[in-house]
Amino acid sequence: MPNVVDTGKKEKPAAALNAFDQEEWELKPVATIRDIFQTVHSCGASYGIVPFENSTNGPVLLSFNGFADYEDRYTSPDLGVCGEVYVDVRHYLLGHDFFPASASSTPGHGRVGGDGERTGVPLVDLEGKVKRIYSHPQVWGQCERFLSTFLGGVEQVDVPSTSKAAELVFAEGMSPPSPGGDGGKGGKGGGGGGGKSVAISSLAAARLTGLDVLAKRIEDREDNTTRFFVIRRERDSAIPGLPENLLESLPPRPSQSSTAPTESTSTAAEAAEAAAGETPSPASETAKTAGAKVKTRTKTLIRFTVPHSSPGALADVLSCFRRRGLNLTSINSRPNLRGRPFTYVFFVEFEGHTGDEYDGEGKVKEVLEEVGTVAEEAKWLGSWVCRR
Repeated sequence: MPNVVDTGKKEKPAAALNAFDQEEWELKPVATIRDIFQTVHSCGASYGIVPFENSTNGPVLLSFNGFADYEDRYTSPDLGVCGEVYVDVRHYLLGHDFFPASASSTPGHGRVGGDGERTGVPLVDLEGKVKRIYSHPQVWGQCERFLSTFLGGVEQVDVPSTSKAAELVFAEGMSPPSPGGDGGKGGKGGGGGGGKSVAISSLAAARLTGLDVLAKRIEDREDNTTRFFVIRRERDSAIPGLPENLLESLPPRPSQSSTAPTESTSTAAEAAEAAAGETPSPASETAKTAGAKVKTRTKTLIRFTVPHSSPGALADVLSCFRRRGLNLTSINSRPNLRGRPFTYVFFVEFEGHTGDEYDGEGKVKEVLEEVGTVAEEAKWLGSWVCRR
C-alpha cells in the first residue's frame, strides 16, 4: 500500500486524512517538517504533506526552509509541490487536575457557538496555576488573544507538533513531582505545587492522551485555516497517481467573485464530496454532464535569488509575470544562507500551471524560462490544481 507522511505521532494527521483515503493509502506520522522532506526524498514515502501558510499567522518558516534547500539535500531527484490541502484549525488548551473556573474569572470574554456553548475562555481556574505551555511555534500567533488575556507571562515552549505538546503534558502528569514542586529543568513532574504544564493542541489529541479540555476553540479567528502542500519526488514514474480529489478545483466560496468557467473538470456535487475527503459517488459522476461546471484554477511556485547590489533586480524578475498577464498570489522571502548576511531567497506563487493541458498558450513555460535568465538563480518548485 502506498504511503503518505505528515507530522504527528499517535494522532492521525488531519491534512492527510482530508486528502488521502485510508483504505488506499497508509498514513505515516513523523516528528518534524524536516522529517517529511527527508522521508519523501529518500523514497520512504510516495507523498508528504507540509504546512505552508496559516490564514492568521502567515508563512510556516520551517517549510519555507525546506523549499529553500540551503544544503542541496533534496536534489536528484528534486522535490516538488503537486497538490494542496486546506484544513480548518481549531485549538484547545489541554491539561489535567485543575479546579473549576470561578464565575469572576471569565467576564466579558469568549464567544457563543451555534450550540450555545461558550468558547475561547477557560473552563477551569487557570490563575497562577500554569507554569508553562507547550505547542508548535506557529500556534502562538493564532491564539494571541487568549494567551494575553488568561496566560500572560507564562513560559511558551516550542515543540515539533501540537500532538507532541499533548504527549509532553501527559508524560509530566505521570511523573512524580520533584522537590520544590516545579519539576526542575525539563519540566518533569509538572503536577507539583509550583505550577502545571498545559498544551495547545487538538481535540483528537485530548482523546488519545486522556488529557482534560481546559478551554475550547481558543484561536483568535473562527476562520483560522492552514494551507498544506503535497510534495513528491519529481520524475519518479513509480509513484502512484494523486487521488482524484486533489486534481479538481472546488467552487469559489461565496466571498470570492465568480467568473465564467473556461474549462470544466468537476461538478459542484463532486467538489463537495472531495472537500469531505470522500471518493466521488456514482451520482456525482452522472452529474458531471448535467451539473454546474467548476473552472480549473492552478498555481505554480518558484524560488529565486537576485543580485542585491543591482538596483531594480527584483522588479526586473516580477516584470516577467506582468508582461504575460500572470497574476502573482504571494511573495515571501527567507534569508539566503548560501550568500552574504541580509540577502534573501524569494518565493513567488502565481496563477498558472506548467502542464500542457493547462498552459495552452505556453505563458508559464515562457515566464519560467525568462526568470531563469533574469534572476541570479531560479528553480521551479511545482504546479498544482487549486483547492480554494
